[in-house]
Parts: sequence; C-alpha cells; structure tokens
Amino acid sequence: MRSIICLLAVLAASAVPGAEGPSAIGDITWTKAPALDYLIKSPGVGVIGDKLICAGGTQIPTRVLQERKAFLKRQELGHGYLLVVDDKDPKLAQKIRSELRVCGGSMVTDRVWLLDPKTGTYEDLPATPEFINWPVGISAGDELFVLPEMPCKNDGNPSLVSREVWRFSKKSAAWKWDHLPPFPYARVWPGLAVVGTTLIAAGGSVVFDQDNAVVFQPRRPAVGITAVQALNTAAPEKGW
Repeated sequence: MRSIICLLAVLAASAVPGAEGPSAIGDITWTKAPALDYLIKSPGVGVIGDKLICAGGTQIPTRVLQERKAFLKRQELGHGYLLVVDDKDPKLAQKIRSELRVCGGSMVTDRVWLLDPKTGTYEDLPATPEFINWPVGISAGDELFVLPEMPCKNDGNPSLVSREVWRFSKKSAAWKWDHLPPFPYARVWPGLAVVGTTLIAAGGSVVFDQDNAVVFQPRRPAVGITAVQALNTAAPEKGW
C-alpha cells in the first residue's frame, strides 16, 4: 500500500511532549501521510523517538520507473525467478536490478526509511546489510532489531530462513548496522519483545533440514514451536 496510514506513528507522536496530535488513547485518529515513491509491503517496522522506521520487505520499482512504463515480467528459473526488463532501455534495466533482488517471485529491497509524522517527510537511511524479504522487526529506545527471516541472495539457490539478528541504531551521529549473535536455529516469525536490554523471541515455527539441524527450509507444513529465547543486548557476546 503506497499510502502509509500508520497508527504506530500516531501513537509515537502522541507520546512526545509538545507534539501535535492526539493527547490520549481515546482521542487517536487515523492520519494519512504523503505517499512513498514506490510500492512496499511487509517491511520490518518500528518507532524510534517520534518517527516510524521501516526496513527491507517486498518492493516494486519506483514511481519514476512505473511512469516510464518499464516492462517487467517474472520468468521462472529453477528455484527462483529472473527479473526480465525491456532490452530497449538498458539503463532502466540496470537501475531496476540495482534496486532489487528477485527471489521466489518477490522483488526484495534493502531500503530503509524514516517517516516523521509531524512533517510528513521521509528520510532514506543506510541500507540493510542484505536484501531481506518478510523480515520481523521491533524497536526499543533508539534501536531497531531486525530478523532478516528470508534473505534474498540472488544466487539461484533455494532461499533458506536466516538465523541472523541485526541491530540498527544511531551512534556518534551516524546510523549503523551491528551484527548480533545468531539464533541457535532458524525460526519463522517469532513474537518479539524488548524488556530493558533483553531481546526476547517467543514461539514461531520451524522446519529443520534433515541433514543439518540449524538450517531451516522454507517449506510447508512447518512445525510450531513454544521455545522462548533471550539475548542481553548490553552483553551480546554471551549469546542466546
């Protein structure tokens, strides 16, 4: 959905002293922000300060490319999909391929942006360390924690669910991605919470590779799990 209508942003703004907007939960209303210049779904989402932050997800080319009537189609190729662009415009084709990766029929982005709900302006931030599809994210304070879930490596091999965990924060006036210890095994869409400095992952589902217990194959049916794991983000070297 190109028009971002975000209750999270309204909630964040209402909690900031002096911010315009609803002053109590009962007064919250839906507010439509300016449209992005591209279509996006299922990014990792959080709130930092009074701003909405989104990372990765599925994207199709920018509005400029759409207006130029880029010819796109998906051609099945082995385990993944190949993005085919009109050869009459090679510069356009290169731009599209530089923006996106195509895995399993999804056009995956590494783009990260921040929305200020008070001004309706967007700010592009440093890209995610890899192209991530269907990520899970949660914010706490001035940090965003992201599980890549299904990174798109664009190498023609089957996509594997990632065990990786990333932290995005602004340090020394610059945004930075930090690699946190990976999960002991990959899991899909666990519930996330942050309590103090502790990141908690609960539940979700898994399907383990028969030959390697730490490799997750994204096939169904998956198996639900009740495991709860925690990471002290102040001392991440101790692991989960």
